[in-house]
Amino acid sequence: MKGVVEWFRDPGIAEFLTFLVAVCALFVSIWAVCSSKRANRKATETQARLLGIEEQRDADRLTQARQAALRAALRSDLTGGHCLHISNRGRGAARRIQILMDGKPLDEHPAVHSGVRIPEVIEAGSEISRHVFTCDSNPPFEVEITWEDDSNVPGRYQTTLTP
Repeated sequence: MKGVVEWFRDPGIAEFLTFLVAVCALFVSIWAVCSSKRANRKATETQARLLGIEEQRDADRLTQARQAALRAALRSDLTGGHCLHISNRGRGAARRIQILMDGKPLDEHPAVHSGVRIPEVIEAGSEISRHVFTCDSNPPFEVEITWEDDSNVPGRYQTTLTP
């Protein structure tokens, strides 16, 4: 043990060991800075991706808040005929509504009474029913509804109407 203590008392060895400790500390600090930069870059990239996801979600929510969602159903009425029932389940108003039955515009379909008008706008949460079918009409009917709304995404709904 005395030999080791004597060895450290030599000023040249003590200076050399101090130099080695300083060099090791320098390498450790360089490694720490590089690791910190790498971690910071990854955190920044992750934050940017999360921000992009949140912005997309906000845009989707805003679009959905402006969208109309029209649905059609065929309902029987008291006379034994059928009514076309259209509801807007979306959060936005539907405008410029066009209805095709079996590929023809509603007012040109042979099973539809002439002069039946569908409103130009169906507000969010609203429903309309129109007695549009003649007594000799035979469902099912292929129906396609298209519309515009404030989301600027064209709306489209297709179904087969059966009683």
